[in-house]
Amino acid sequence: MNRGILSDFSPIVKLTFLIILTIVIGTIVTLAGGSLGTYIFDTSFRNLFAVDPLSVKTNINILKYLQAFQSIGMFMLPPIVFSFFCYTDDVQTPNQYSKTPQGPTLLFVAFAMLSALPIINLLSAINANMHLPQALKGIENWMKEEEMKLGLLTMAFMKSDSIGVLLINLFVMAVLPAIGEEFMFRGCLQRIFTDMAKNKHLGILITAILFSAIHLQFYGFLPRMALGILLGYMFLWSGSIWTSVWAHFINNGIGVLAVYLQGKHAIGTGIDNVGATKDTTNLLISSLLIFIMAVILIYNEEKKIPALRNFRNFGMGDKN
Repeated sequence: MNRGILSDFSPIVKLTFLIILTIVIGTIVTLAGGSLGTYIFDTSFRNLFAVDPLSVKTNINILKYLQAFQSIGMFMLPPIVFSFFCYTDDVQTPNQYSKTPQGPTLLFVAFAMLSALPIINLLSAINANMHLPQALKGIENWMKEEEMKLGLLTMAFMKSDSIGVLLINLFVMAVLPAIGEEFMFRGCLQRIFTDMAKNKHLGILITAILFSAIHLQFYGFLPRMALGILLGYMFLWSGSIWTSVWAHFINNGIGVLAVYLQGKHAIGTGIDNVGATKDTTNLLISSLLIFIMAVILIYNEEKKIPALRNFRNFGMGDKN
């Protein structure tokens, strides 16, 4: 079968094809994972998918298992199949999966993500203080309740009392989501929306909004959208999906590692407020300056790659 047989189809057709692929492959992988899980956890298929997330430790292990299959089936495999049918490999459309990021770029990305923590905390605090109109008070209360439940589940997921559990958490909550979500959002959707809008910046913005909205966390919308925008430009500048995967992994991995260290009393719980309180304003400003410098270094490093000149204009519509 020829690669890129759907490359000439419209962005709408490609988006529809991606949605269908996600539903079909996601369902098949979920069913396969569920069937295997009945033997691993010695339970019925129905009970496997009906566990109470916060009741017992075993249920958390089941949920981690199911999330791993979800990451693979809904976010990782569909983009790979989609890219095979919808994109070709040539000078104008380099392979985003095989292109290796530059070493200095990966280092600068790490600095950018680490220095962005106080900025993300500030955006989270701003987001948390946002309120809907009085007429939508019921919806706001519902969102707060769901946010609280999700927060408890996330903490239960990330809680670890040993190196073994920490490594499992890093794999399930950092490695797989970083690969899967970047394959889906930056590798596929950003390219589709860029072709639709015929503007690379608008394509990044639309993808970032969708990336944040799909997590269904209203009170984390702003920081996650900002993260999506940053990841979008990292992918655009480097032409390699692994650049944004690396950045995504660092972002998620920091959270998992922080919970582990907090449980070991190696760091305080106040790390989530760094940059969001008055007593950390100077740190916020310093972090912002380091972040800006790191982003500039990433941009300049990737601009030195001759092949990037071809990639910059691929599917990006305007040349501004």
